[in-house]
Amino acid sequence: MSAIQQKIEQARAMLEARRAGKAADAPKQPNPEAKTAEVIQIQPDAPSAPITAAAQLAEVKQTADKDRPDAAARTAALINEVAVQFEPFMDQYGEVSILHVVGGRVEAVPIKSPLFSECVFEKTGRHLSRDNLEAARVVLRVAARKRDTRMVYKRVGLDGSYYTLDLGDKDGVIIRSDGNGWTMEINQGLAFRRPPGYGELPKPVHIESAEDAWEAVQPLLEGLAKHNHVPLIAAMVEAMKCDSPYPIIVFIGSEGSGKSSKAARVKQTLDSFNGPPPSANFELRDMVAAVNNTFMPLFDNVQAGLGKGVQDLLCRMSVGGAHTTRELNTTADTATINVHAPVVVTAIANPFNQPDVQDRCLFIPVQKPKSYQPGAVVHEAYQAALPRVLGGLLYFLVASIRRRQEVAAQRQYKHRLVEWLMTGEAIMQELGRQPGEFVAMIDARRQRAAEDYIEGDAFAHALVKTLRAWGATAKPADKMPGWRSWSKQGWCAVESRGRVLVVATAQAICAEAKKHCEYSDLLKLPATARATTGALQRVQGVLGRAGIESELKPVNGDKSQGWFFCLPRTFADET
Repeated sequence: MSAIQQKIEQARAMLEARRAGKAADAPKQPNPEAKTAEVIQIQPDAPSAPITAAAQLAEVKQTADKDRPDAAARTAALINEVAVQFEPFMDQYGEVSILHVVGGRVEAVPIKSPLFSECVFEKTGRHLSRDNLEAARVVLRVAARKRDTRMVYKRVGLDGSYYTLDLGDKDGVIIRSDGNGWTMEINQGLAFRRPPGYGELPKPVHIESAEDAWEAVQPLLEGLAKHNHVPLIAAMVEAMKCDSPYPIIVFIGSEGSGKSSKAARVKQTLDSFNGPPPSANFELRDMVAAVNNTFMPLFDNVQAGLGKGVQDLLCRMSVGGAHTTRELNTTADTATINVHAPVVVTAIANPFNQPDVQDRCLFIPVQKPKSYQPGAVVHEAYQAALPRVLGGLLYFLVASIRRRQEVAAQRQYKHRLVEWLMTGEAIMQELGRQPGEFVAMIDARRQRAAEDYIEGDAFAHALVKTLRAWGATAKPADKMPGWRSWSKQGWCAVESRGRVLVVATAQAICAEAKKHCEYSDLLKLPATARATTGALQRVQGVLGRAGIESELKPVNGDKSQGWFFCLPRTFADET
């Protein structure tokens, strides 16, 4: 018998006892034969009201509710039960997450995520209302503030001096790598996120030599020119580190060249997906959403005319950073999202017009294949080769870590993605090549890319023509002439130690550049000295990659400023 039924039976017994008691206490009739000193008038009791079924049920309910908690108490108990089931913590950006166990896998789930309600149902077997879920989130936030901050990773992480790679399987297998090698282990303490659509990577194969490792990664390089092989492998190795800048991998090719399939193959290598290759729009909000839900975002068939802020966000994705935006449906609250990710882009032509973005890109031209194969066949064949490809990449990751100090001491690196250059140098030297070959290769690529940019930019093109014209008049000298000798014309040029030095005011550059510009591009040139200075600062990095060093310095005793250019002698001779 349940507790409620016991209460009901007890209440019924009480009613029967009460009725019996009233019958026993009924007034007695006086005995006329009895001798008494006085006559006692006994008034009969008023007739009792009949007890209805509704009254009985109300009394039963009142009796049963004495020991039953109210709705507020039940809700509080349920919320506390939810809070006890999870281990809340704050990540590096102030987002509260819980550690949730799925099979043998421990993963981090943000409490703002829709997955949180599924975790609650799995733990408690109950569906919580929206208000109760929000109350549970409040309890978890309070508990999380009392605990230490933890790092949350997607796909790649860092455990002390070890780089880790999450395979994304239900068992929680990770790869731990350092300069001594790599091992497969079950994750115990690192917090990895696994957003929806997160694919599972196969277990890699151990490879013992550089030659075998290079042969193992060939399926990844299929259809690409040889001079792109080591740069791409170095970029993939860097993508296996969470604390390195990532080159933006850009496949350039005409329609039907297979650039999309090659980009999908790159993504499949380190960020496996379920179903067709997922691609995001090249708009600011879509890019932030994509990088928050995938490790290696893919942007397919990007065209020129990019939206405002897109190229700036790409720079943060490459070098590493976070994006702060206003929280949805709020006025002052913000949300911060980690946007550091290895990005893969495909386009028919170079869609970027900012020099700082181009300097972070690895452009890989793609030619049309002689024949085509079904996409499903290509995908399955590469999936079968992927364990050895991953093994080859892990071999070169270990080699790059082991050789880092040696490679760093060999030269000065002048590229902002210095880690990528060091990794490329380590790979080439592991393959028996000479030190400096990878750096020379990348410098040549950067110079060609800078020259292409200068050719397509109206101001940069006119500026280079102006510098060549001035440099052709340079005479040998030990130092630059005094300000008074060239202040009237606004520029001068001398030859010193095999290089041509040109100094000019912004006003002189503004006036002279118009003489070396196509008529149709005149409106694209700056019209004032101040605007010319701004345009020079914009292309300063491109000029450096093209071999022209430039700097704004004081002249005339710090009373004025002039632009100093250092040109190779051969550059001036091209006039």
